[in-house]
Amino acid sequence: MKEEVKTMIENNILMAEKAIEEEKNLLSLETSFENMMKRRIAIEKWRGYSEALKRILEELGKEGKNENR
Repeated sequence: MKEEVKTMIENNILMAEKAIEEEKNLLSLETSFENMMKRRIAIEKWRGYSEALKRILEELGKEGKNENR
């Protein structure tokens, strides 16, 4: 079960990183200031999501090490 959760989190991290790259690409094409700001906000939201998932994954790793002791 824990491996399934870990895999799911890793997949979501990859999805978030891909979304960040897509938003950056779209940002480079924007001409409207309002849309540029929306893209930048979206990038920051995805970064926050990705960082939160990485912290969760790190905590799961710590719990796994503690259980093995």
